[in-house]
Amino acid sequence: MNLSSNPLSISPDCMVLVKGGAFQIRENIVTYKVKIGSIESEVSQPQQVTLNDFLIAKHQLTFEEFDAFCKATSRDLPNDEGWGRGKWPVINVSWFDSIYYCNWRSQQEGLMEVYRINQQEVIANWNANGYRLATEAEWEYAARGGQQSQGFDYAGSNLVDEVAWYQDNSGGKTQPVGGKKANELGIYDLSGNVWEWCWDWHGDYSTNPTNPKGPDTGSRRISRGGSWSNGAVFSNVVLRYSFSPNIWSNWIGFRLARTVQAI
Repeated sequence: MNLSSNPLSISPDCMVLVKGGAFQIRENIVTYKVKIGSIESEVSQPQQVTLNDFLIAKHQLTFEEFDAFCKATSRDLPNDEGWGRGKWPVINVSWFDSIYYCNWRSQQEGLMEVYRINQQEVIANWNANGYRLATEAEWEYAARGGQQSQGFDYAGSNLVDEVAWYQDNSGGKTQPVGGKKANELGIYDLSGNVWEWCWDWHGDYSTNPTNPKGPDTGSRRISRGGSWSNGAVFSNVVLRYSFSPNIWSNWIGFRLARTVQAI
């Protein structure tokens, strides 16, 4: 992987090589019936998608990693709500915070930055070898287990408590990364703990079936996986959600990815 000797370098065993392939991406649309207090989920028509190989981090980015970035760039540390830093997933970070972190991490390891940032405009160089966010399609493919998928509802199991920190078992807060069972690819917390920012603008799925990257414009960025504060349905691997890229919250974090062919 051509990692530098920088102590911040992510060792190869912290990133998972996801072998590319074809799968059917589909949207899980959640609706609320307020009068009876129930949640219903409806799955849309699937769309065939083909992806190249890519790398994705085993764990959600931690406070330990993000705090190093803040200290090096004289940023305020994000609030941990008193729940813990260190190996806890970083929270209270916007989509833009995650993009800036990716570029900084690439700089630290002598890699080419993926993102060119001009205020609210962000352009991605998909051939760069640096760190980036996963596309929505990459995220779902990894969460499903890639070529090793066993068709689980959640990332690694049909039993949500085995793989996810969510409303019923989180104790009302985040938990240290990697505390639950990994999925088929050895990736943790793709269901639950914190929502994970993805690259894509929210919109209809792309008509491009190969390595789709979402709409060209939008007002909200996709996040996936559910969080400690949500019900189990939000941890389903096919559910998509979105937030303003400028928002931050104690239920949103992110995970690193990289483009394989550029390494």
